[in-house]
Amino acid sequence: MQEEQPFAPLSSLIYEYYKDAITKFYILPDTKLKESRIAQDLDISRSPVDKAMDMLSEEGLVVKDHHKAPRVVSADLHDCVDVCQARMSIEGEAAYLAAKQISKEQLDELKRVERNYVELLKKNDFIRAAQIDEQFHCLIVKASGNRYLLDLYNNISQRALRYRCYLQHLIGESNTFVQLHTRTKSHDVIIKALEEGMSSVAREEMRIDINSNIDMYIMCVTPNAI
Repeated sequence: MQEEQPFAPLSSLIYEYYKDAITKFYILPDTKLKESRIAQDLDISRSPVDKAMDMLSEEGLVVKDHHKAPRVVSADLHDCVDVCQARMSIEGEAAYLAAKQISKEQLDELKRVERNYVELLKKNDFIRAAQIDEQFHCLIVKASGNRYLLDLYNNISQRALRYRCYLQHLIGESNTFVQLHTRTKSHDVIIKALEEGMSSVAREEMRIDINSNIDMYIMCVTPNAI
C-alpha cells in the first residue's frame, strides 16, 4: 500500500483502499472493520487506521458506534433515487450534445466497452460489469464536450458507482438476469442514436436507461435493506 504512494499519509492510503473496496462491494455491507486487526495486519499503530475510519464515517460509508468496531453501511435506496435523478439530468443532456459531435473514434471505444460489459454479464462478473457500465456512461459525458457537465458527473461518480455495484450485487443474488440483458439492449439503442445523430432520442433513451436502475433497486431491495 505505502509502496504505491510512498509520500502519502498512511491514513489517506488506508482510507482510499477501504473506500474503493466498499464502493465496489469487495467488502460487503454490515462487515465490521476492526481497527486493531487492521493495524496489526499492516504492522502500524492504530492512529492512522482510526483517522481513516473517521474519514469513511464522514463520507457515509461506515457507521461508528461507541465502543464498537466500525460497520460498513448498507446502500440507501432513497439516496440512490436522488443520485439516479441527478444522473438523468446530467447524462441525458450529455447524450443530447454527444449525438451532435461524437467522433468515430469515440463511438468505436463506446462499442468496445459495451462488448466488454456484455461479456462480463455472461461470465456473471457483476461487480466488474458495474465498473465497465460506469466507463460506458463516462465516455458519453466526455463526448458531449461540455466540461461543466463532466464536473457535475465526476462530483457524483463515486457514489453512483457504489449504487451500480450494489445493484449488480443484488441482481446477482436474486438471479434476475433478464433485467441486465434488457439494459444491454438499452445501451445498443443509445449507441445507435449517437451514431445517427438523433439528439432527442439519445437524451430520452439515456434517461430511460438510468431510470430503469430505480425500478430494479425497488424490485431487488427488501424492506429490511432500505
